[in-house]
Amino acid sequence: MDELFYPNIESKEQLIHKGLSKRVVNNIINYRNKGGRFKIKKDLVRLYSLSEMEYQKLKPFIALPDTLIVKSNKHVLNRKPKKWAISVNIFLADSLEKLIGIGPVLAKRIVTFRSKLGGFYSLTQLNEVYGLPVETIEIILPHLILYTTQIKKIKLNEMGADEMAKHPYLSSNEAKAIVSYRNQHGKFLQLSTLKSLHIFREKSINRLLPYFDLN
Repeated sequence: MDELFYPNIESKEQLIHKGLSKRVVNNIINYRNKGGRFKIKKDLVRLYSLSEMEYQKLKPFIALPDTLIVKSNKHVLNRKPKKWAISVNIFLADSLEKLIGIGPVLAKRIVTFRSKLGGFYSLTQLNEVYGLPVETIEIILPHLILYTTQIKKIKLNEMGADEMAKHPYLSSNEAKAIVSYRNQHGKFLQLSTLKSLHIFREKSINRLLPYFDLN
């Protein structure tokens, strides 16, 4: 395992893909299905399938705080949570500021990053917003709704390399490789064809696939 995982929001497939055993993942999902929620890292020890040794190995990658007491946000965490929900792919910055822990700067960064992506397909992508603490993400998650139908997609069989390369997940060379393959072999009929491109053979492109449109 070499990346953070979010025990409260990631799907079974996402957790397994990140390196967790099926046994541990099944217990995380079962715990959540029963209404359970992990608030701090140590909460995962509640899983009878997770030994102390396994927990210590996973601990650095659990996207949860070590404790609920966060000094830098102490005055914020003491405020009473607001009861409302915001659609993460259409909200305006000033709407996001209503959430605990989000000020004008973070709200603008989230909206700017969303605009560059074309929309969020997973709430775990909030972890990629510069300066947005994991603790704050955990606080605002219950107030966010995600509709992936609102994502603005890349026209894989139409866009030029320069336009594709504007996406945060695509480099200029990768975009050029896609267009070059399209010019030589014709339109892409399946997204899985991208995995055969030499430039993508050594990296996972799963995070890119939700942003491509074959039509």
